[in-house]
Amino acid sequence: MAFLEVKNYRKRFGGNEVLKGISFSLEKGEVLAIIGSSGGGKTTLLRCLNFLEVPDEGELYLGGEKLFDAGEELKSSGAGIREKRLHFGLVFQQFNLFPQYTVFKNVSLAQSLLAKQSFARKKADFARDLREAAKSERQRLQERQKAEIAGLVAERKREDKAARSEYLAALRAMRSEHAAALRAARKAAFGAQASSGPQGADKAKQEKILAGLKESQKKERADFSAKFRQEREAALAAHREALHRKRAEHAAALEKASDVPSLSSEQIQARKAEQKVVLAEIRANQKARIEEKTESLLARVGLSEKRDSYPYELSGGQQQRVAIARALALNPDILCFDEPTSALDPELTGEVLKVIKGLKSSDSTMIVVTHEMEFARNVADHVIFMADGVIEEEGTPSEVFDHPKSEKTASFLRKSTEDLF
Repeated sequence: MAFLEVKNYRKRFGGNEVLKGISFSLEKGEVLAIIGSSGGGKTTLLRCLNFLEVPDEGELYLGGEKLFDAGEELKSSGAGIREKRLHFGLVFQQFNLFPQYTVFKNVSLAQSLLAKQSFARKKADFARDLREAAKSERQRLQERQKAEIAGLVAERKREDKAARSEYLAALRAMRSEHAAALRAARKAAFGAQASSGPQGADKAKQEKILAGLKESQKKERADFSAKFRQEREAALAAHREALHRKRAEHAAALEKASDVPSLSSEQIQARKAEQKVVLAEIRANQKARIEEKTESLLARVGLSEKRDSYPYELSGGQQQRVAIARALALNPDILCFDEPTSALDPELTGEVLKVIKGLKSSDSTMIVVTHEMEFARNVADHVIFMADGVIEEEGTPSEVFDHPKSEKTASFLRKSTEDLF
């Protein structure tokens, strides 16, 4: 199975279907270039991959595991969507840097927020462990007993619900059988046409027989319902008796349990002090790792000397390189670029494309939406040409650029070449 598999992605905005069954796969370490005219659905596809938009249909597999299935969950919680986004990094057309933060903080911010969440969870775990350790034997036993009683009550509710559903289904079937039997009896007594049936005294006699049958059926249903109620009451009584015995067992066990806390107040304070030291070490290590990684990323995109600069002090090419470093900060499985040079002057385009080309490695899997045909030809392992919401053509750069099979592809490439002159 490929590292990334997209199957039948569809996305509609009102009555406009922007993606019309997009499917493709990508191996780990490959670079996929997506080309095509504006309005073909390229950006929408990237937004769906990054869960900035949720596809209406389709499935997504990453590393052999299903990450998304529109048929199973059309809506996800905010936390669930954020977790899925961590698999993908996205570099936008317009940089989208925070103007109030320095270059260093723009790159380190997401790392810091994730570290803060991790620290909060660890702190909560420590507090929970301390509360548990401070409990007496009696308190722990009470909690287990409470959970056991709650389990018995929940089990009885499930059994009662299942029995009631079975009873109602059986009662509906009985009503249906009775109705069919009554219709058959009426047809046998009076015939298909009223004029051909019995008259006078015979008719009255048949009506009386039918009334008796109806009454008999009513009594049968009443007896069936009464039997169900009796069995239900007996089951509830047995359940109450079982709960009474269980509570008596619990009370006897509690009398023998120690009420002395497992830890003394001095031990609790010592444990708190130990936890405080560990938490301080965790926070210091997080900060050091974030600083080290951010410095490394800035060096990778050639911006170490700009760490303390603000976005307004940078050129467009430098801002886009900061955006690339920020996207790499959370170690995404797939790094996506949405026309990363479209907002740049021609002289700045080269420096950004050079950085993207330098990211290509066996560990870096990238999807690049681009209008730079030479870049797509020279860097991509696979090329997709999109038009009108579908994949019109795909293949290696040589297959797509040198030997296009689709007339739409050939026309697009001719126009791209003409626009250069």
